[in-house]
Amino acid sequence: MLRIMTVIKSALHDYGATGYIVGGFVRDRLLQIDTNDLDIVVDKDVFVVSRAVAEKLAGTLIVLDRENQVARVAIKQQSGRTLHLDFSALKGATIEEDLKHRDFTINAMAIPLMGDGNQLIDDVQGRSDLKAKKIRMVSPQAFAADPLRILRALRLAAHLDMEIDEATLKAMAVSAEKISAISGERIWEELSQLLLNADSYQYIRLANDRVDLWRYIFPQVNEMRGTEQNFYHRDNVWEHSLKTLCQLEGIIASPPLNHSIWSEVAADINRKLAANRSYLVVLKLACLLHDVGKTITQGRRPDGRITFYGHDKAGVKFVKDFAQRIKLSKVEKSALLTLVEYHMRPLALFNQPKVSAGAMYRLFSKLDNLINHCLLLSLADVTSTYLSTDNFEKLDQYRQYIGQMFHLAINEPEKYVHPPKLVTGHDLMQHLGLTSSKEVGQLLDEISLAQVEGLVQSREQALAYIKTKLK
Repeated sequence: MLRIMTVIKSALHDYGATGYIVGGFVRDRLLQIDTNDLDIVVDKDVFVVSRAVAEKLAGTLIVLDRENQVARVAIKQQSGRTLHLDFSALKGATIEEDLKHRDFTINAMAIPLMGDGNQLIDDVQGRSDLKAKKIRMVSPQAFAADPLRILRALRLAAHLDMEIDEATLKAMAVSAEKISAISGERIWEELSQLLLNADSYQYIRLANDRVDLWRYIFPQVNEMRGTEQNFYHRDNVWEHSLKTLCQLEGIIASPPLNHSIWSEVAADINRKLAANRSYLVVLKLACLLHDVGKTITQGRRPDGRITFYGHDKAGVKFVKDFAQRIKLSKVEKSALLTLVEYHMRPLALFNQPKVSAGAMYRLFSKLDNLINHCLLLSLADVTSTYLSTDNFEKLDQYRQYIGQMFHLAINEPEKYVHPPKLVTGHDLMQHLGLTSSKEVGQLLDEISLAQVEGLVQSREQALAYIKTKLK
């Protein structure tokens, strides 16, 4: 970092410019947290300085906003990590004026680059707010200027274990409606960072209770709030969904599974998906959205009991629209839609008098690499439901059942997840005169199912079985 600072100072000096380190780097330095990004404001042409720095450090210059003069220099480090140097133009005549346009006091401190690095410019008492562990807006106009700062306040509070002060919370609520005009990409960037935190629920809940934010992000929240549920629940659909997220984070913090199984599950849900985001972030999002289909499937039986037949499939449309709105990556969108569509399947099997090996295989094959995620979602969902009615006996039974499902998926995958192939598609085409088509894939699935159920055990038996089926 010392060499990088020297290069930046040299580029500023050669151009006759003045620069300041601002924002998160200053905050994290005071908190003694390592950071891999630098924000620098410059009082002259940003692109001249950033281009000179990129050339001297063999970095890549990226123009982020030509009109407002914002540039990034990306530098690949030996560790494999990428260091981002973000350059922006000074807003106002002085650095003090610039800092007053920033979001929170803890981000509105600066260090002059031409000094010895020990001078701190802090006209808004950011350092004292850091010590008090308080998120406080710089000005009442902070959220009107950029409503995304509402999510950023929640994300910073979660990440730094801080409290948002009362006046700031009230200002967030006043501007909450404006967040609907923010681009989906920016919303997902902040929301996903918030969900990464182990206890994101308390901040999701804070945004719900004090800011009323979510109805401007998830279009169906008002309908979910207004959807009464059946006697299995005491909560409306949205309240139940919030509590499902709470239960998921509780399960992860204290998993009701043996160590070896949980190690596999934890590694699976923390696998990276896109932009350094993990499956866990999508799983948490599924907790909030899994029951959205209930808003259009509510019905009543002759005895007055409320039903939601087909709500899992009905919810897919709403979730697909939302995924497009926030610009989820293709793999994130696919995972989210699968979790919403299949979240009821484990409970449906639990409610059957006897579950066959074939039924297990059908579910696991549909879920493929999302088995662990769906089982966790189901456990969190059902836990939220049973706790709302104090049905502890049923909850204990369901925990044991889900534990057994995890055992089968992780410890016996050759039987229930990926049974060894007895025949190939080429075998079917050669022996049965079939052409390469969707039918071949369906027949291979039929063989796997028969194999799981113990009906076939060899290549010859598999071919004979399919010949019989075709007849």
